[in-house]
Amino acid sequence: MVEVPGRQGRGGAAAAALPKKNHSPAEETLWRCGWRCFSCTTALVACCCRCRPAPGLAHEKYPGAPPSASRSERVLLWVGVVSVLLGACLALFWPQLLTLVVHSELKLTPRSTSFRVWKSTPVPLTIDFYFWNWTNPHQIEDPAAVPHFEQMGPYRFRETKEKVNITWNANNGTISFRQLRRWYFDAANSNGTLADNVTTINVVALTAAHVVRDWYYLVRRSVALALRSTNQKISIRRTVGQFLFDGYQDPLITVASTVPGLAGIAIPNFDKFGWFYTRNGSTEYDGLFNMDTGANDIAHLGELLRWNYNNFTPYYEGECGALRGSAGELWPPGRGPRDRVSLFAPDLCRSVSLDYAGAMREAGVDGLRFEGGPLMLDNGALDAANECFCDGECVAGGVANVSACRYGAPAFVSFPHFHLADPAYRAAVRGMRPSADRHSFFIALEPTYGIPLDVAARFQINLMVRRDPDIYMLAKVPQRLMFPVIWFEQRAAITPELAVPLRLLLLLPAMLLGTAGALAVAGLGCLAGALLLRAQRRRRRTDTLALVASIVGRGASRTGCVQPTTKPPLCGSRGLLASGATGPGGANQPLLTASDEPGSGGTSSPVRTAPAPAAAEDSGTPEPGDPDEEPPARGGTGTRRSDDEEEAVRKGSKEEEEEEAASRVAEMEQGDELGGRHAHVRRGSSAAPLERSGEQDIVSQAPAAPTTVIVAPVTVNADTSPGPG
Repeated sequence: MVEVPGRQGRGGAAAAALPKKNHSPAEETLWRCGWRCFSCTTALVACCCRCRPAPGLAHEKYPGAPPSASRSERVLLWVGVVSVLLGACLALFWPQLLTLVVHSELKLTPRSTSFRVWKSTPVPLTIDFYFWNWTNPHQIEDPAAVPHFEQMGPYRFRETKEKVNITWNANNGTISFRQLRRWYFDAANSNGTLADNVTTINVVALTAAHVVRDWYYLVRRSVALALRSTNQKISIRRTVGQFLFDGYQDPLITVASTVPGLAGIAIPNFDKFGWFYTRNGSTEYDGLFNMDTGANDIAHLGELLRWNYNNFTPYYEGECGALRGSAGELWPPGRGPRDRVSLFAPDLCRSVSLDYAGAMREAGVDGLRFEGGPLMLDNGALDAANECFCDGECVAGGVANVSACRYGAPAFVSFPHFHLADPAYRAAVRGMRPSADRHSFFIALEPTYGIPLDVAARFQINLMVRRDPDIYMLAKVPQRLMFPVIWFEQRAAITPELAVPLRLLLLLPAMLLGTAGALAVAGLGCLAGALLLRAQRRRRRTDTLALVASIVGRGASRTGCVQPTTKPPLCGSRGLLASGATGPGGANQPLLTASDEPGSGGTSSPVRTAPAPAAAEDSGTPEPGDPDEEPPARGGTGTRRSDDEEEAVRKGSKEEEEEEAASRVAEMEQGDELGGRHAHVRRGSSAAPLERSGEQDIVSQAPAAPTTVIVAPVTVNADTSPGPG
């Protein structure tokens, strides 16, 4: 037998070529299919091949044998498994991880994002002031006349707010701070100037009369004399700037400390009066705040715990003086329609609550809108628990008493234009036109993270005028009248630029879940691709076997090959015998036994042989190799042609066979299953290299049923041995 060295790989160097001489189709076929055969002989047209290594044989012994899976299959398999696992992990654990990260940024810490935004807010803040100009003050003593008011403004100011004197209280997870607020007039967005004159009620004189209304007669008389001596009137006319931040001088303020009865009034040490006098740039007016940072519990983020060192306000009794809700800028995440939003308002010295009013959208972000309803400024008419807000002066609903917070002035707070207040207030004056859109108090929060989207704080300051016979300027006024003086609207809305990162943050969970789904789908696709490649590889192998069997069958018919289909297989796991072939032990001996197979450790055992066909006679009988003639029957004889005639017949059919086989070889070489090895056929102890031709690879599977082996006769000359060369 002849041992044929195989190739080292698909892209490796070619093995030794077949000697340059004409060879039979059996020899050329043997060279091409040898890389996947484990027992072959040159005496056969088809070699006894297996598509996988024999049991017990390692691949390293047969480096050219096709692997169980191609590189593409393995890559797709690993990519698919990793993608599916990664997608599952993202879907299961990413929402919790994202929530943990976001909550850590929402908590107030020296390095958190929320702290930087809270300390110096980047959201534009504006405050609009509207004044009620009293047009008929001369008719105040006419019982038939009704006070008439005209709205002036808005006078817009830009506001900046900064937290100062910050103290971290790590022992209880709170932070203490003060507020530095500044206002800048915005003339371009104002309807008027600060020099506009406004006529309104005399706040200083009315406050003095209200403070002493229940005191002793002598005290009230001394106050009345002070009012008359300073020529105080029921109305006063000043500019907008004076009423707001500049302030104006009043002689009553100068003599207040010397008048008996007024010296004990808790009036601030001001030399002027103005609604926001000395507040611009002040850190003391709003007071000292102590707020929860959310470090211990994110549900308490922004909750006000103490104001001016107390956990209650001294201006209201019982539960009405308790501090509830947020400090006004931070809210905990996870808000819903059933929640109420509470916050502390320093200007009112009390907490207020807002109820859910509906969904809204601001700068492309969906939010929940909470509005102040009738209960917000209730005095006990709707809820008995709110009666403590009366502070000794209960009035009709919709107007809250804040006199104690405003140094004893008869100040009452309502929504602008007496919105949601008792209709009697609007009936007593002229010029009120309430509107829910323009005059409601609301806060819009993003429900997932509790970030404020839009805030509109709207309040109106009213002064109660009441008849007092001992005070000359109040002797003929109506019994009790609520005078509107000023109302303001403080706005803070998120900008489109600031809304972009918030929208991305809200979309991040959906994007990551989509990514997880895409990874899972891609992984399943890779797994399906790997299975498809495996199926295609197996189908290609099956098609190759069928095609090779067809080609070899036609070749065997032309050369007079014998195809034993009813007898036991001549090529098996134990060995291979060919009648008429000369093995190492002589004629009719096994050409390849179990001990000859690569990696086999067995010994040779006798097997059944197939009878060799008789030699063809010279009588001119057509040789079985002739393509125009039918092959002789099994075991038959034919006339032996000369060597020249046989060579001519062989050359005549060689071209067609080579073209047909070459196309199939090209297909097989392109497949992933093609390795780079040739089987070896041994002849004695010497090896002769065979040349690779263009014939088709011949591969034979080892099914459970008996295998059909195709055996071809070999012409034996007197001076040569069977086989090539």
